Formats: sequence, structure tokens, C-alpha cells
Amino acid sequence: MIPIPDPAELKAAAESAEYATEWEVAFHEAGPVVVEVVVAWSYPTSAYITDDPSLNHRGRVTSPAFFRAWLPYVFSPREESFARRIQQERLDLAAVLLGGCLAAWLAKDDDPYPGDAAWPLFNDGPHDADTDMGKVRKLVDLHGFDDDWEDWEDLAGEWVEEAATVALDALKSNWSQVRRVAAALMEKRTLDSSALSDLVPEDEVQRR
Repeated sequence: MIPIPDPAELKAAAESAEYATEWEVAFHEAGPVVVEVVVAWSYPTSAYITDDPSLNHRGRVTSPAFFRAWLPYVFSPREESFARRIQQERLDLAAVLLGGCLAAWLAKDDDPYPGDAAWPLFNDGPHDADTDMGKVRKLVDLHGFDDDWEDWEDLAGEWVEEAATVALDALKSNWSQVRRVAAALMEKRTLDSSALSDLVPEDEVQRR
């Protein structure tokens, strides 16, 4: 397996690059894989690194398979009895989506505070719906926080912070698996669900 540069090397390379480095993207892709296994007990259908560096910008990550599978539950709640389940699934989904940027930070030995993940949602203007942050923002909007802007920002920020805490716990408890997936992505470029399940065996996953 390809040796992983140490955090200082990863950070130096990232700071001097126009786009995200391939190692950043590898960790950005690996993080959601591991978080999905931890919180959803499922594996993405695939993970990959594109060969076009202009597409490997910070914030881009393959959507987890379960995001697509859960769309009817997450976006179209019709039964009141499902409300609690839907809220938990939204939180789990946000944790998976945030796993990419958090894993990329951790790989560079940056130990983010969970609240750090919330600020880009409120300070960077509109978000492309196809990016991770765009999807998280959609989940925030669907969650039904108070329409008053100040209350909305506080409550939404707390909710995103809670999701980021879930993601960080999953990543830190299973960091060796994150590294394993990132290295395999650098070597293979594309991994299917079978390869991902081999890299992140269920019996090795740590859950709190």
C-alpha cells in the first residue's frame, strides 16, 4: 500500500496548492466512507478520486449511496410517527457529509472544533447543491428551525455542530481505517463496495 505522507507534509503541500492535493481528496473521500459505516451500518457503492485536478476542489466528495437511498425518508416525511426517525437520519446523513472536510483536516494534524464545520454554511454565501456543504445546508433548511435569522443561525449551528461531533467521534475512533481507505484510493483510484468492506471490516469498527 502506498505510504501516507506525515501530517506536516500534507499540510505544507495543501497550503502551496491551487486546488486540493490528491491526498486531501483521498482523505476527503475516505472520511465519509468510514462515518457511513459507523452511523448507518452500510457501505457506499463506490469511492473515487477523479483525474481532473480542477474537480478535486475542497468541498467535493462522492455522495454516499445511502444519501440517495434515504431521500424519500429524509426529504418527504409524511407520517408523524416517523418524525423522530427522520430527524435522526438527517443528523446521521449530515455527519457523513461532514466527514470529508473533517477527515481532510485531521490528516493534516488540524484538530477541528465541531463548531468549525458550521461556519462555512453561514459565512460563504450560496452553496452548490451538489457539494457536501450544499447538501448539509439543504438538510438544515428541511429541519424546520425558526425563520428568525438570529435564532435560525444559532439553532442550525448547534445542529450542525452535533452532526460534526458524531463525525469526529467516528473518525477519531476509526482513524486507521480512514488512512487505509485513503491509501487504497491513491493506489486504485476507484473502490467499489466490496473493496470498501474489505478495507473497513465490520468487526473492526469502533462505535461509542
